[in-house]
Amino acid sequence: MIKDISPVILATLLLQTACVALGDEPTEEPLAAAAEALTPTGVEDRLNTCASTPDSFYRLPFSPGSSFIVNVGNWDDPGGRHDTVDGAAQSYSYDFNMPVGTKIRAARAGRVAFLRETQTANTTDSMPDPPGTRGEGNIVVIRHVDGTAAAYAHLQANQVFVTEGEYVPRGRVIALSGNTGNSFGPHLHFDVHPSFTTWDAWVPTMKIRFQDANHTCWRPQVGNTLASNNTVTSKIFSALLGPGTGVQSFLAGMETDDFIAAWLDLGASAPLLDMKDFDTYLEGGTRRYSGVFGPGSGGQAFFYGLTGAELASKRVELANATPKKVMVAFDTYLDGSTRRYSALFGPGTGTQVFTRGFTFDQFVDEWIDQGTLGRDMITFQMYLSGGELRFDGLFGPGSGGQHFVAGLEFDDFVDLWVDLGAQTPKKDMLAFRAITQGGVTRFAGLFGPGSGGQSFLAGLSYDDLASHWATAKESGARLRTTVTESE
Repeated sequence: MIKDISPVILATLLLQTACVALGDEPTEEPLAAAAEALTPTGVEDRLNTCASTPDSFYRLPFSPGSSFIVNVGNWDDPGGRHDTVDGAAQSYSYDFNMPVGTKIRAARAGRVAFLRETQTANTTDSMPDPPGTRGEGNIVVIRHVDGTAAAYAHLQANQVFVTEGEYVPRGRVIALSGNTGNSFGPHLHFDVHPSFTTWDAWVPTMKIRFQDANHTCWRPQVGNTLASNNTVTSKIFSALLGPGTGVQSFLAGMETDDFIAAWLDLGASAPLLDMKDFDTYLEGGTRRYSGVFGPGSGGQAFFYGLTGAELASKRVELANATPKKVMVAFDTYLDGSTRRYSALFGPGTGTQVFTRGFTFDQFVDEWIDQGTLGRDMITFQMYLSGGELRFDGLFGPGSGGQHFVAGLEFDDFVDLWVDLGAQTPKKDMLAFRAITQGGVTRFAGLFGPGSGGQSFLAGLSYDDLASHWATAKESGARLRTTVTESE
């Protein structure tokens, strides 16, 4: 059935090689971008307006608009210091005064190496620390890609929003500040260490420099005005969640090299996390990536900045490699007048077909044709070209029973999703995209056989989505995919 709802388009199919690529010119551009994707050089996660050395990758660990001060600074701060000589345990520590319950943000991206959140006691008047307590109070330790580790201490009990093994982007709200442990008043104790093994074996702190709204490569001192510019991204997200287990990571706001460095880190240390899906977007004139990572077995490959012809060549190369790799996810965007692709590959079997630049009618016809050959739609992208919706799609071995829709406004899209979930057999959402036409956000979605238990959200900031996800994880929900509006 095809239904036209001005300009809502609906297609339903119980079934569902080489395909003609529309709108792409052959190119001789080399695959340099793809090669670079697999071998990033140097330590990533830099702040572009600060120096490219590991002591200068940090933003203030709280939200913009705050008016906090340094209460106790580094060893050479004349206004107040943790230690009196260089090289001591806390020579480069900071205490930021703030009320209990203040949102604490990751000063730098990295993987959560350790956390504790159950201590309720303030132990200032109980030296040494009573059994079961620590002077650090509740704490989160985040290890960065160069092995350095940031400690966020004296946090509020049971108000840590990340899990061990999770990778967090710079600016993610990781906890609420508190007054636990050896704390003379509500504040955040923050410092960075050259390495971290356990909190029973701290190594002395290292000198770091911050970037804020008014300074670059700066060590704040007692009495300085602090103007945090620490956020993840201003983009608005839609997201699909469903039942799941294990550690996940949800990244956003990351430039290409930073995103790849995070992916490599997640695939190189326990718990091993694979990229499950990703999205790319422009923000402030810079291409950035978001992505969902979860339990996996490795063997992935990621490429970016490819033309359609280059992607086709890469697909053939990886399909014929040993072991074989198939495409898992992709995204597309305009670079000037050239449409480019980023793509994720992983171990797989069977024959895939990838179509580009189809109108809706062409895309549905192709979907039907692929269904007669035993292939389902795996995922798709939707974008405007010449004022008309175009679709790219990935097809692979499947068993049918799918449903595809495009052009629906949010309420209609949700109503359809609910109706499909109530049918017998039940249909889950498998993939979706969003785009704005004439000031109205419209959705496209792929549905197929499933077991329910999903939730769908739209129009959320990164902070709001991350908060919802952190809460949903407690009841067994996990992110399936997140998207920003299509380009």
